Amino acid sequence: MIRLCIFDLDGTLSNTLESIAFFGNQALKQLGYPTIDSLDTFRYLVGNGADSLMRGMLKTVAGSVSEEAVKKL
Repeated sequence: MIRLCIFDLDGTLSNTLESIAFFGNQALKQLGYPTIDSLDTFRYLVGNGADSLMRGMLKTVAGSVSEEAVKKL
């Protein structure tokens, strides 16, 4: 008997790219960074977990990544 079923919804059963971009940009704004205007940029950054997404976002807007910036983001 199957008692549990887990789905990876992001990009499989629902398209959450716009939500990820919105909230990612909100986080960048709160820390004083510029936002990422291109949804295609987020499309390239997602898919390897939150840590990778944050590092990619910071590299995109700031050109470099520090561990402190990743923790704050």
